[in-house]
Amino acid sequence: MVGERLNYIDQAKGIAIILVVVGHLVQWNFTGESCKVIFDYIYSFNMPLFFFISGFLAYKSRFKIESVTLIPLFKKRFIGLALPFFSWGLFVFPIVVSGNSNFKELLSEWGRNLMFPEYGYWFLIVLFCMHVYYVVACLLSNFIKHGGVIKYRFFVKYSDELFFAIILICIWLLSHFLCPSRYLSSRYLIMFFMGCLFYKYNMVQRIPKYVVGIMVIIFVLLVPLWHFNGTESNIALSTIISLLVSPALLCILSYSKPKMNRISYCGTNSLEIYIIHMLFIRILSVAVHININSLFLMILLFIVGYILSYISIVIANIFKSIPYCSILLFGKK
Repeated sequence: MVGERLNYIDQAKGIAIILVVVGHLVQWNFTGESCKVIFDYIYSFNMPLFFFISGFLAYKSRFKIESVTLIPLFKKRFIGLALPFFSWGLFVFPIVVSGNSNFKELLSEWGRNLMFPEYGYWFLIVLFCMHVYYVVACLLSNFIKHGGVIKYRFFVKYSDELFFAIILICIWLLSHFLCPSRYLSSRYLIMFFMGCLFYKYNMVQRIPKYVVGIMVIIFVLLVPLWHFNGTESNIALSTIISLLVSPALLCILSYSKPKMNRISYCGTNSLEIYIIHMLFIRILSVAVHININSLFLMILLFIVGYILSYISIVIANIFKSIPYCSILLFGKK
């Protein structure tokens, strides 16, 4: 299972990235009560879902932290995540898209975007940070397992969980009392570490189907209570909702084994879609008022999001055909 590509993970990533596109469409291009309902449902879990999946995949390659030296490991993550953030978030959008040519304003904007990442590309640099915290936790766990420092079997057996908890507490303390920042998001780190544990204990196969059904029902009941703001209560509620949706989605896709090759293709190109679709959203930003049935609108927007996702892949492939653009813009050789 370690080296095997899991189709249901690609499908989950595909669904998640299309929902990201739909969420941004609703946020930037449409207004209306039905749009608000869709917005609340998507934004209550969509980005935490990505961190959960990322943690799941990271722990799938847990053995590499013991067998691979750290420099190549960090280099791969930096090129794949941080480099596209710097390219798009600090150069392409502020200079090319926004057309800002004032050097002093650019310096100010760069500093602001480094401290508080914007332009929609914050996910890339924050995910890079989550991987760094994860590697630190795994290295400390390896030291306990193989260094013979602690003899208690319990601590050796659950050393990963122990250091996940320690790192999480440290990040929470730093973000609350020293430097509030997306780089120190305990909410996303919880999702990342829970994804790790979900893989470690093979929960996809262990959670009964009726429990998955209950999780979905609770999710549907909780979302109307959630609102898009930065209050502690809503962040906590979003985390609970995400912890219900993320495992449920993976379990449902694993159980049903649907034939969704095109959705899987979107999942394998989720980075390209995430980066390119923002160009459509920001450049073609309009305010269209729509007030139709929410379910019908969601189906319609999902189709539109799916089409935009494929267009994004095509545009990304054109960029990647230009020398050096593939690695600079998408972190891929």
